[in-house]
Amino acid sequence: ISERAKEIWERIAPDYGITLEEWNHDVDHVHVMFRAQPKSELSKFINAYKSASSRLLKKEYPQIRERLWKEAFWSQSFCLLTAGGAPIDVIRSYISWESIPQLIWPPAGLQRCAVEVCHAIA
Repeated sequence: ISERAKEIWERIAPDYGITLEEWNHDVDHVHVMFRAQPKSELSKFINAYKSASSRLLKKEYPQIRERLWKEAFWSQSFCLLTAGGAPIDVIRSYISWESIPQLIWPPAGLQRCAVEVCHAIA
């Protein structure tokens, strides 16, 4: 399911000026690192991704419906961190579950982002 969710991300992302750099998952969420253009509408992209991927994943893997909370694949929230000031290998390590980074917030602009998107499991 994670690989399919990643494929959906890679299909939608270019329409928003977004490029995937890292992808990893746990039982109930994904961690994603991506590049975005300064004018990318990140919340619109995340919501478009969550909507499309939820619809497609529930259609392609109907057995997951048994574990969902009120038919929702993704939770309504997400955590989005800009990481322009953090060393890229620190972020990659976090995405790969090797360590927890100390993220430094950039003063302006948007270079790299990491997002954690959780799905709703009963």
